[in-house]
Amino acid sequence: MTNDISDLFIQEEASFPLEIMGKKDGEEVSTGVTFQIRDLHNMDTQKELKRERNKSLGKRISTKENLTDEEVGAMMSIATTDPTDAMLAYCVTGWDWGDKKIGKYKTAYSHENVKAMLSGVPWIRQQVLAKALQVTDFTMA
Repeated sequence: MTNDISDLFIQEEASFPLEIMGKKDGEEVSTGVTFQIRDLHNMDTQKELKRERNKSLGKRISTKENLTDEEVGAMMSIATTDPTDAMLAYCVTGWDWGDKKIGKYKTAYSHENVKAMLSGVPWIRQQVLAKALQVTDFTMA
């Protein structure tokens, strides 16, 4: 066995657990739900970013408006500053709800169910985004 551990971490496959926390009586408490989170720069998120960027560019081109340098820069940095729910949903590679449920939301894992949850449950979205940013910082180092 080699002493070089660099092959033990494959950035594209790396995901990290996120225990979803809630609040009760002003105290942070575990919900018993765990999400698996990966880097915001993963391949699926980047594809979604390109779709969003192309949609925005297409609208501008059809109206013959030129994009300013600032607008182009803002589009390019959207994934790391304010990702859409669809982009952020690609950071969730799985979840374990056990016997828990949350209102009207489906807990069977799918991209659409994750996207709906992120869109409708801001306190979960906030935790997923914070973890995805933390993972991005770790995996990009």
